[in-house]
Amino acid sequence: MQRRRFKRFFPFGFVGLLICGSAIRSDGATRSGHPVAFPDDPSVLNVQRDLSAAGDGVADDTVALQKGLEASSNRGRGGTTKILFIPNGTYRLTSNLVVRAGVGPWVYGQSRDGVIIRLDDGVPTNITAVIRTHPSDTKASSADFFMRNFRNLTLDAGNNPTVDGIHWYGNNSSILQNVRVIGTGRVGINSGFLGQNGPNLIQDALVEGSFETGIRCAWSWGQTLSRVTVRHARQEGVYVNATAVGIEDLIVEATPVALHNEYPNDWTWWGGVVALVGARFTGGNAQQPAVTNTSVLWARQLNPEGDSDVGLVQNHGGKLWALGLKHEGRGARFLTDKHGQTEILGLFNYAPDIAKDDTRPAFDIVKGGFSAAGVREISFGNTYPVKVREVRGDDVRTEKGGGWIGWSLYSGWSE
Repeated sequence: MQRRRFKRFFPFGFVGLLICGSAIRSDGATRSGHPVAFPDDPSVLNVQRDLSAAGDGVADDTVALQKGLEASSNRGRGGTTKILFIPNGTYRLTSNLVVRAGVGPWVYGQSRDGVIIRLDDGVPTNITAVIRTHPSDTKASSADFFMRNFRNLTLDAGNNPTVDGIHWYGNNSSILQNVRVIGTGRVGINSGFLGQNGPNLIQDALVEGSFETGIRCAWSWGQTLSRVTVRHARQEGVYVNATAVGIEDLIVEATPVALHNEYPNDWTWWGGVVALVGARFTGGNAQQPAVTNTSVLWARQLNPEGDSDVGLVQNHGGKLWALGLKHEGRGARFLTDKHGQTEILGLFNYAPDIAKDDTRPAFDIVKGGFSAAGVREISFGNTYPVKVREVRGDDVRTEKGGGWIGWSLYSGWSE
């Protein structure tokens, strides 16, 4: 006979420690706060002085910048690799820039907001990104493209709905740092356009144009996102599948779904894996979750905010584990369904004076497993009228009422 258990609930006191609030920068400024400068040296190539780029936003600087990328890359021909320095200015492109070499380039803008590389509006559809750091858009060939370095600049995709800000491809010691991506396009930073990408680092990045997806990570050998902010993406902030991604200090604002992690197909051993350390999600769509997960997600210091009828965080058959979580808003916080498993250690419920007749559960469990240890609730007004709802077939059970809660453990599941 099948044995069913709906919950284990221990309401007695519990003492715990939760350390939150690692530093998150949302302004995208350089860590030092100073513009970059290089000495007048043969090892440094100045795109204006040495390659006659205008940087005035009017002249076509495509050829000058492309020559600079090639000169700053070791193409295996015995030449000397140089640093490419881009002074402040607006550099107009009529076509995309491409890195074809296996090693390099080393590209430094004078300042993130001062150096703008802008693609013309309405470019041909065969142009897929402002910059592509792989020779091909469609053929991965190998994982031997090393030491890509792009720092301190803004990429403007213009008004081109099918164009990405950058097709980012780099293996081993490759970094995309202190960059801003603006314009109207498809993906701000696309590191999932080819297989065999990574491992590499995206750090201090700001995507704030009107893109369908802020950052895409897929089919790669692992990536790290550090101090990344996405604003006003039309569909999702960060998309992950078929790779392992470590993310620290992620901010997503005014975007329907902040983080979407999934299996790309029925290869259950090749799903997306996300480790999330420090995150804040605000201003999303009340009809959609902040986080969707059908694969494996580890989170720390997660702070989803907003109102939702369906769950700010949704776990559809995946595995979600969170250490340190605070949320704010009204309606459903977490939905776990389709035999998903959710486990939270250290959970702070902030209930902003919820209506007494609001029947939306804070935690919704539909044919899934959910547990939370070290739960605290506070409200300057009414708390959640329905704390938990569990659905097993035709059986529906709820945990209602009460003021502020202090649970050492809540666990609901079926056997």
